[in-house]
Amino acid sequence: MEEKNYNNTAKSHKVLLVNRGNGAFSGVVDVLSFDVAKILTVLDGDFDVNKTYANKFSDVHDGTWYQNYINFAVEKNYISGDENGLCRPEDMISRAEFASIIARYINIEPLDGEDKFTDIARLDWCKKYINALAEKGIVTGYENDEFLPDNKLTRSEAVAIINRITDRKMTTEILEKLTCPFSDVSETHWAYNDILLAACEY
Repeated sequence: MEEKNYNNTAKSHKVLLVNRGNGAFSGVVDVLSFDVAKILTVLDGDFDVNKTYANKFSDVHDGTWYQNYINFAVEKNYISGDENGLCRPEDMISRAEFASIIARYINIEPLDGEDKFTDIARLDWCKKYINALAEKGIVTGYENDEFLPDNKLTRSEAVAIINRITDRKMTTEILEKLTCPFSDVSETHWAYNDILLAACEY
C-alpha cells in the first residue's frame, strides 16, 4: 500500500478554515465530523463540485451544506459510520477518531510493536495507526507520554496535523505575506503559524 503524498502541491495551499462568526477562530472549540469531511475533500483533487455523491447514511440529510463533502469522504473510505451505521455528522470528533481518519487518508501502514503512548493499549481498532502517525511526527502527545485519545479534537490540533501531512511549513517569506484573519489568535498562540497556513491562500 503506497502512502499518499500531498507535499508541495498547489492544492495544499487552499484555504481550509474560515471563522465561525465575529471573525473568531476559537481554537479550543471542538471539531465536528462535517468539519473533517470538508477539509479532506478540499485537499483531495478528485472531488467534483458538479457531482452528487451517493448518501449511505440516514442521518446525513438532503439539503445540508456538508452532505456532498461527507458522501465523497465516505466513498473514498476516509470516514466511516459507527456501529449503528450512522455518520453522526454534527458530533464532536475525538483525537483517536481523527488519527484513524488521517491514517486512512494518507494510506499509512499500521505500526506493530511497543505503543508510543501509555494510554492507547485498549484501542485495538486504531492504536497501530496512532503509533505509525507518531513515528512520523504527524501526531504528538501530552505530558507523561499520554495521547489522551478520548479528548475531543480542537481546531488548533486539527490544523497542526493537517499541515504536517501536507508539508505546509511556515517560512519568513510566507509569513510576511499573510495576515491573520481571526480576532482571537495572537502571535503567541502555540499554533499561530499552523492557523495562518490553513486559513490563508498563498
